[in-house]
Amino acid sequence: MTSGRKMLLETLVGHFALLEVAHPRKALTPVARKARRYAKLTLKQWESPGRRIAA
Repeated sequence: MTSGRKMLLETLVGHFALLEVAHPRKALTPVARKARRYAKLTLKQWESPGRRIAA
């Protein structure tokens, strides 16, 4: 994963947090939940030490 993609996913996680505060009903839609789950899972996999590949 490139650093740009990582930054994009971090930004999306932040936007989902704002969405939960500002519009809780919209944050509970299936699309928003799946997108938030995907972004968090992808970031978690990126940060785990066993997944990094040396360049």
